[in-house]
Amino acid sequence: MNNAQNNNSFSNIVEFWQIKPLSVRYGLGISDHDSEGRLVTAEFDTFYLISGYVPNSGDGLKRLVLALNYFSFIILYIISISL
Repeated sequence: MNNAQNNNSFSNIVEFWQIKPLSVRYGLGISDHDSEGRLVTAEFDTFYLISGYVPNSGDGLKRLVLALNYFSFIILYIISISL
């Protein structure tokens, strides 16, 4: 399963499954973050498989706030699906 938000991006992810997941979600559901990072969540009977590419902070840490903010939302996302 490939999650390519931007056709010009080289930062895509892929998941291969031997068992079909119960559901598949793309992104965090937050457009600003989904255009910067890639996230695929596959739900199975007893676990979630989350694969992602997260934005880096760039040269001179120019995008550090963006990267840290993205990580914060990933943590909240993981908590939300684990309840």
